[in-house]
Amino acid sequence: MTHRRKIHSGSYKQNTYVLLALLVLTILTVVLSRIDFGLFDVVFTLVVASIQAFLIVYYYMYLKYEKTFFAYLVLLCFLMLGIAIGMTFFDVGWRY
Repeated sequence: MTHRRKIHSGSYKQNTYVLLALLVLTILTVVLSRIDFGLFDVVFTLVVASIQAFLIVYYYMYLKYEKTFFAYLVLLCFLMLGIAIGMTFFDVGWRY
């Protein structure tokens, strides 16, 4: 019994757009680091980093070709990480 592997590869155009989006988001991160937003510095940086992480996982790690269950597991991991970071912000916010 043979098992054929599906080879997934995005188009050159799609990969170029994702790369450009990642570069723009990296530049945005650098620009945001030079502007003082007070308490929201870390929040804005984490939002941009989360978008970058999503693009990398979805396109370059081929999550869009996986089964829905696996995508939900990855989403659950990101949600747990977000809750942990949010609880840390809540704790630090009460200290100051």
